Amino acid sequence: MFQARDLNKHARIRDAAIEGELSPRHAAAITKGLENLPPELNAEQRGKAELAFIKRAPKNTPKQLAELAAEVLAEIAPELAPAVGDDDALLEAQRRRARAKRHLRWGDDGDGSMWFRASLPHLDAAPLIAVLQAHVESDRHDERDRLKATRATKPNPRTVRQQVIDDNHRTPDQRRADALTHLISDHRDAPRSIGDRPRIVVTIREEDLREQAEKAGIRPTGA
Repeated sequence: MFQARDLNKHARIRDAAIEGELSPRHAAAITKGLENLPPELNAEQRGKAELAFIKRAPKNTPKQLAELAAEVLAEIAPELAPAVGDDDALLEAQRRRARAKRHLRWGDDGDGSMWFRASLPHLDAAPLIAVLQAHVESDRHDERDRLKATRATKPNPRTVRQQVIDDNHRTPDQRRADALTHLISDHRDAPRSIGDRPRIVVTIREEDLREQAEKAGIRPTGA
């Protein structure tokens, strides 16, 4: 549904997909590639970008096609394309695109739940992800402690097996959802670390940290 909505924003891509000139996966990849173009492009330049992506579709896989935004930009608007080797300009362009794409949407799925869809720049998303992961790991730690306590009382083996099944029944996605609801219900109890490993604390001004992180281009994943 989301792909159909996004595809309908680009008439040329939509029509090419309907006519069979593009596979559904290639069409979806082009819409992602178009999102990575600078927001300051005018309507004429965006039209040229759509045609440039369509031209490249036969020679590229959907994944490759979605990553050709820089190549397409150099063709349709070279004045906006960062110079080759200019890492600072590339990072700044990436930062602008990430800011332009940021959004948070939600709605009723009609079956007792709410759906959410969001996009955040890496630096803004990292603290949220870190807190959620801390809650997930804390939850796993608490489950292990409960299981050890259950075994220590020498209960019926069937009871232990059922406890293991119940504790491991949740999927990773469900655990993260539980972490989010717990974070919202009581953000003051957010766990900051798990276990007794030694830690080194480095104090630095936030603006200096952000400046160095953006310049280096290093994300929490290590990439």
